[in-house]
Amino acid sequence: MTNATTGRHADPLSRAGLLIFVLVSIQGGGALLAWWNLRLGRGDRRGALRLSLLMFAVMMAIWALTAEHPGGLLEIAGMDMSIAEALFVAATIGLSYLAIEPFVRRLRPETLFSSARILAGRWNDPGVGRDLLVGVAAGTLIKVVADGSVLVSSLLDPTQPIFVALPYEAARSLMGSVSLIAAILDAVRLGVFLGLGILVLLLCLRLVTRHEVWAAVAVILLVSSAFTQVFPGVWYVTWFCHLFNTAAIVWMLGRLGIFATTITWFTILLLDLPITTDPSDFYFSNGLFVMLLTIGIACCGGYTSVVWRSFEVEVRTRNPIDPQP
Repeated sequence: MTNATTGRHADPLSRAGLLIFVLVSIQGGGALLAWWNLRLGRGDRRGALRLSLLMFAVMMAIWALTAEHPGGLLEIAGMDMSIAEALFVAATIGLSYLAIEPFVRRLRPETLFSSARILAGRWNDPGVGRDLLVGVAAGTLIKVVADGSVLVSSLLDPTQPIFVALPYEAARSLMGSVSLIAAILDAVRLGVFLGLGILVLLLCLRLVTRHEVWAAVAVILLVSSAFTQVFPGVWYVTWFCHLFNTAAIVWMLGRLGIFATTITWFTILLLDLPITTDPSDFYFSNGLFVMLLTIGIACCGGYTSVVWRSFEVEVRTRNPIDPQP
């Protein structure tokens, strides 16, 4: 059955078909590009290893916080499955980084500046702080636009739900502070995956079309259409919303790089967690913590980008013969 207003089929699996195709294309294209780069001996293997280890640690931390831990053989079996899942996630993200790094370093090296500095341990770099601040601001704006589309759809069509069903991790975060921390860690994992995934898809289409603008347009249309099929609402309102949001993400990816885009996705996922302004609600403290964490990350980014940049300028002024970084 097709909804006359939305023009979409009622079966959720059929609606998710395009999104599944996009995800499979990202993973398949990333694996092929990574294999090609490894065969030619190209790529930042040390950076990919560090990123993979980080994702493995995040996945194991999520398991440690959310598993029931019955002990005995069941504990070992559960740990084995968690290790397998963590290895799969770490390998997928590491291969995605190996897939894009040589091409991006040759075609648009500024895309990797902040991520390379972070993988090298330079967290106090002003560029990293700028990307933190801009990423949080962009993620907040995108989240507001997405929620606004749901509200506008409900006004245009009263049969549309005003509230969107919570994803699994967001609903599980209501079970306590430990589950909330696990949900935040999962937002880190998904933020890195989506940030790299959009870049992998953009790079694959760039290699096919051999034109950066047409590749960006294709990514924007493909991703926005996939999200439109999944999220509820009047189809043209939802599509325009995701078209704007995807265009903003692709623009950030080209101008600021992969780290700012990852922070944008992380902020969107973080703000997907339940937040309320009613102190009587049992999850009020969870929402307050999420808001304070978001504001804290933005403040850290602003402080780093301003204070450390001023410090570098002062050092170069006192030592004018020192080479520029």
